[in-house]
Amino acid sequence: MCTLIATSTRDVIKYGDYNEAGHEVGRRMPDRDGGPALRGTFGPSGTGGSALIAIQGCQSGVCCQGGRRVVAETNPPEPRKGRLHRIPILRALLRGGEWSRPDTLTAIGLVIAIAAGIVIPLLLTSDGNGGSGPGAGQSQVQNNTNNGRSGGAGQGQVQINGNNNGQVAGTINNYGSAGLSNDPKARIVEQTGHWSVPGFHDAIVNRETSIVALYLKSGMKATTLYESASAILFGFQGASTQNGDPVVLVKTFQAGGFKVDDELEDSYLMGALTHNDFPLMFNTDLAPKGYTGGYQDGTFVGSLLFWIVQRAAWAGPTNQDMQVIKYLISQGADCKVPLSFLKYNGPIALAGTSPYEELLPIMQSCAK
Repeated sequence: MCTLIATSTRDVIKYGDYNEAGHEVGRRMPDRDGGPALRGTFGPSGTGGSALIAIQGCQSGVCCQGGRRVVAETNPPEPRKGRLHRIPILRALLRGGEWSRPDTLTAIGLVIAIAAGIVIPLLLTSDGNGGSGPGAGQSQVQNNTNNGRSGGAGQGQVQINGNNNGQVAGTINNYGSAGLSNDPKARIVEQTGHWSVPGFHDAIVNRETSIVALYLKSGMKATTLYESASAILFGFQGASTQNGDPVVLVKTFQAGGFKVDDELEDSYLMGALTHNDFPLMFNTDLAPKGYTGGYQDGTFVGSLLFWIVQRAAWAGPTNQDMQVIKYLISQGADCKVPLSFLKYNGPIALAGTSPYEELLPIMQSCAK
């Protein structure tokens, strides 16, 4: 028999029964192959948690007999007390609270699993209003944007809708949800971020009619000046790049109080669109008061129909121009002033040009 100092506090002699004092009960312990048995006796614990072990047939730290090896450890296994001992954490509790690192990690994982088993079902069975109901546990996202602006209710917003299991109801807005205020100026701020004359101009250029309508309700007018031109004129520049329906834009201004023969003025826009060739001179009795076209820094004064006809006389009316001209005529717009302008400038500058030949018959038919 030899003496072995176990160097590990986790090694255990594999086979055997132990009494309450921790000593091996003297019985033969057959190995797995049914061969010779090994016997051993545990002594008192030594320093550092090691135990003095006396085992028959043990040499150089390897306990063997007949070529059979037995692993030696400090702490012999507890007597088996049922299936609960197969769970490490419960085995640690049953042996008096001697916890190892794996036992601690197992305990933490168990707590997390229990918490998840309670919390997650509660979240999945409640809706955005704290209720529950049948559903697929899905959420629906709607995203309606228009260059950072809102053209109507719901635009410029992200809406997350739902009311069944696992669904969330709510609204996320770029600047606040539309309709929170009845004040049109406040609603413009909610939907675009600011209220200003440049903002009014931008809405007209982009033909964002819902924003234009709010500006009109907030006090802006078709005649409000931007860059020395009536704001409404910026919506009818004859450019194919302008989005939206120009006739709907006219109707939006009409709903805000605009009359088709209201006098507008322009000391900038028509010149910018025609390389400063227009507005042309207009010296007849029908020339509007204040009209100074044809002179340096000249100013256009007149109706929306007159402005579109004169601007179109430079490069020809576009399809959008013709739509607006026909609509204004249907609304009773006065054609006598633009007809007088064309007749005055025909011999001077316009006769023989295709725009003149196209516009003149329309104005003659309207003025009858």
